[in-house]
Amino acid sequence: MEDQDIEIPQYFLCPISLQIMKDPVTTLTGITTATCPVTKQPLPKDSGLTPNHTLLRLIQAWCVTNEKNGVDRIPTPKMQLDVARVLRIVRDLKADHLCLRTLKMLDELWSENERNWACMAEAGVAEAMVPLIIKFTREQRMDGLKESLRILNQTWSSSRPELNLLVQENYDLVDALSWILQLDMGTDDTVP
Repeated sequence: MEDQDIEIPQYFLCPISLQIMKDPVTTLTGITTATCPVTKQPLPKDSGLTPNHTLLRLIQAWCVTNEKNGVDRIPTPKMQLDVARVLRIVRDLKADHLCLRTLKMLDELWSENERNWACMAEAGVAEAMVPLIIKFTREQRMDGLKESLRILNQTWSSSRPELNLLVQENYDLVDALSWILQLDMGTDDTVP
């Protein structure tokens, strides 16, 4: 801030760091903060915290209003992934024109954090990859095949019985994987 005499509303400040909160959360006890009162470290997102969207919007509006005084706008944090959102994303895999973009999005979400891994596994992303892999190999389409295989590998969990049932005696999947292995070994003459 250019002008250090700008009065920042008290409830916009973290009670520990005394800095403007960039991602305020409410704890289970109802306290809004961005820092752990004990460790003075940023609070992890997976510790029962609820984003305080109303306060964030108020802080952002105040920052925009005071931009001429050198106050930087607080960016909106990314929305946390949940099972319902993953299910909406997976639905887009069925539309050919959205499939590749959706695979890329799933791959990016997977790489963000472990919480996303759990949401994607619970939403059945691995189950959604099997028919896609079969479809891509039947159509001899390379675009999307690599991504589908990577996502299947990332989301696969042998501890989930429904996944084992999905691949057990699934001859279409065996055929698809055989075709893929032939490509990797350079023995398939049908694909340019």
